[in-house]
Amino acid sequence: MKKSLLLLISICSLCLLNGCGGGTSSPPPLTPDVATHFSVVPATATPTAGTAFNFTVTALDGSNGVVSSYAGRVHFTSSDGQAMLPANSTMTNGTGNFTATLKTVGGQTITATDMATVSITGTSNSINVTGALATHFSVVAPANDTAGTSFSFTVSALDASNNLVTNYAGTVHFTSTDSQAVLPPNSTLRNGTGSFSATLKTGVGGQTITATDAATASITGTSNSINVTGPATHFSLTAPATATVGTAFNITVTALDASNSMAASYTGTVYFTSTDGQALLPPNSVLASGTATFSATLKTLGGQTITATDTFTASITGTSTSIKVSDAPPPVINTTPAPSAGAVNLPYSFTFTATGGLPPLTWSETGALPPGLGPFSNGGVLSGTPTEVGSFPITVMAQDSLGQNSAPQDFTIAVFLHGFKTTGSMNDRRYSHTATLLNNGKVLVTGGQHDVLQAIPTIVLLHITLATAELYDPTSGTFTGTGSMETARLYHTWTLLKDGTVLVTGGLDSNNLPLASAELFDPTTGTFTPTTGRMSVARYGHTATLLNNGKVLVTGGAGGTTAELYDPTSETFTPTTGSMEAARSYHTATLLKDGTVLLTGGGLATAELYEPTSETFTPTTGSMETARLYHTSTLLKDGTVLVTGGEDSNNQALASAELYDPTTDTFTPTTDTMATIRSGHTATLLSDGTVLVAGGSSGTTAELYDPTTGTFTGTGSMQIARAGHTATLLKDGTVLVTGGLNRRGHALAAAELYQ
Repeated sequence: MKKSLLLLISICSLCLLNGCGGGTSSPPPLTPDVATHFSVVPATATPTAGTAFNFTVTALDGSNGVVSSYAGRVHFTSSDGQAMLPANSTMTNGTGNFTATLKTVGGQTITATDMATVSITGTSNSINVTGALATHFSVVAPANDTAGTSFSFTVSALDASNNLVTNYAGTVHFTSTDSQAVLPPNSTLRNGTGSFSATLKTGVGGQTITATDAATASITGTSNSINVTGPATHFSLTAPATATVGTAFNITVTALDASNSMAASYTGTVYFTSTDGQALLPPNSVLASGTATFSATLKTLGGQTITATDTFTASITGTSTSIKVSDAPPPVINTTPAPSAGAVNLPYSFTFTATGGLPPLTWSETGALPPGLGPFSNGGVLSGTPTEVGSFPITVMAQDSLGQNSAPQDFTIAVFLHGFKTTGSMNDRRYSHTATLLNNGKVLVTGGQHDVLQAIPTIVLLHITLATAELYDPTSGTFTGTGSMETARLYHTWTLLKDGTVLVTGGLDSNNLPLASAELFDPTTGTFTPTTGRMSVARYGHTATLLNNGKVLVTGGAGGTTAELYDPTSETFTPTTGSMEAARSYHTATLLKDGTVLLTGGGLATAELYEPTSETFTPTTGSMETARLYHTSTLLKDGTVLVTGGEDSNNQALASAELYDPTTDTFTPTTDTMATIRSGHTATLLSDGTVLVAGGSSGTTAELYDPTTGTFTGTGSMQIARAGHTATLLKDGTVLVTGGLNRRGHALAAAELYQ
């Protein structure tokens, strides 16, 4: 019974599948034809240049069948850059007839492309465009000529599209605006072109040569203007009326004909002499197009002249008017920048400079130099290793090679107990990069930009964003490369996570576009890997702060008022519950002792606090004394925050500083201001509780803030002026300073240590 039931079910199933009506199953529905390409067929394979012809475009499927349902729009291009092509068009029943005009002789093609799907395209076979009848001549002659001297010029027969008509068989007749010209006889052209010789005799001024078909006067053409001058008979020399002894100046030499017109075709060589037997004169030289400018230096006082003479024809000569050569002004010693401050037992070097005077200068000083320094070198360099703390006033003088003395200039050389010394240089020059102290004591340096001079086609300074990274080893004092970041970054952030890895977020990429990506550096493998998640918005000029719960707060920058949290466990970013009170870029973020985060400035005077539990922002009770940008914020050991320098709302660098007190939620100015204005500087909390403020717009200077006295005092200067650099407190209490921009705006690879 069970077997019969199973057999019946099987039979019924077959009937349902086959319709129980007999015969085979129905075939699947056909797929409509889809256009995959075009055919482009010209009505003629040999059109004439400038003459319209028809061509047909057909939409075809993969089997070359006509797709009559094709409804796209077709765009036309051609290998002939002068072609006149149809406008973007539709086709009827998959085909269309169009008109084109090609103007460039030779093998050309026409291409049809679907405007929405560029893979649907097609190109014609090569269309051999032939020249039309000649309509005019081109006549090419030299720009300059000497009267009575023959020269060559070229005549070409052209059609209306300026194609060479190689089958032109007419005869050419020549005329000129110069009635005395010696011109070629009536001539034919070979393959549509010919080279001829002519002699113009009438100067001075522009003359032309005209070629005309002897039978058809409308086929004609006139040369460019030919500047005809007589042969050079003398030179003119243009020089300044006065010059300073030993200082170079320019002279211009011009070849002239008998009528004092420039002999632009002069091709001789000029040599120079002077009444000043000590003069530095140009070497033998040619004059490009009859004139050239050179540099000369006179060294003898009084009226002097310079003479130019043709090396082969001494009668072609010329002498400048008298040049009154006077003494150089005495040197004036520059007071800016002031001498850098030294440090005991650390190498010191400073170069004094002056304006004016005839080099070389001889330098001297009076007064007691710091022990270990001096004497002056002739180049104005004061160097050595100071051995004693103190302020040492000196008076500096410079004498030039004429015996002229500068006015005495007073300076004070300060020597402090602490200062900077050079250490190994980075592998890459960098500024606006990051530097992170790792748990193993090494420092990870990432990204930033360097600059390079490019001389083609003109000299420009290129800024290149870096993906490279390197490690500083305090033991050896050297930098070594490590794995590069996944993306080049500038104005990005770093955060040392609790597991010892480093989170890098955002910044600008190599195209100056803001990034939403982030990546992690693993010190054990020396490699970077992208985080699982990306930030909710692209950011640069933002901040990233490690919270006590292990998460990272990312705020502002190009993200405006938005903020988000990075979770190291999931490697993802989520927006905070609340947004910031104000949009901030290039601001500061400081983790306070109670776990909240203080955000200051960013072009504003306001500040706000982030509360991690509620994930919300609230404004501080008080604002800063002034708006700040590119400033610093440093958490002091007593829990207050020191804010220094930056730029105000008028983009002026500031010397002021202020303190934020979490107990009152207010800012108050520090008792003392910094010794100099600073922006783009660094501020580093030292092991003894003082703050090292270094560089920025102040150049090489550095100073210390003492929270106990509320004052700023000097310390040894950096070896190199820097802005946009980094400063990292190492485990031995020294501070590593890396990169930045020097006074001339160039990126630095040099690094130094404060100790």
